[in-house]
Amino acid sequence: MSWEKSVGSPRQVCRRVWLSDRRKGAGFMDRLTRKNAAGVWELDPERLPEAAERLARYEDFVEALPRELGQISAELEALRGAGKEKTVQFRERMARKLTDRSLLLRLEEAGLTGR
Repeated sequence: MSWEKSVGSPRQVCRRVWLSDRRKGAGFMDRLTRKNAAGVWELDPERLPEAAERLARYEDFVEALPRELGQISAELEALRGAGKEKTVQFRERMARKLTDRSLLLRLEEAGLTGR
């Protein structure tokens, strides 16, 4: 019996895991901040090092997105120049470019890029 027949497709497995986590009360992420009664965001001082580490990883991620977009665009141009617009390689890179661009736009709209 194949793996997929015994446990389901990867999508089905991911959905089951996600649903079981949701039932347990697990969220998408562990929040480091909370609003107080006055509506002001607070951070537990004991979690400050963890918050700084997470912020640093976030900033690295956001800084890397435009660089990656430039690199992917160059790769796409090279593939276009070679007449390989129909290849899996080209389509994978195009999907990545669209995904990264969409993510960057969402971050900009939310005011999370500093622009």
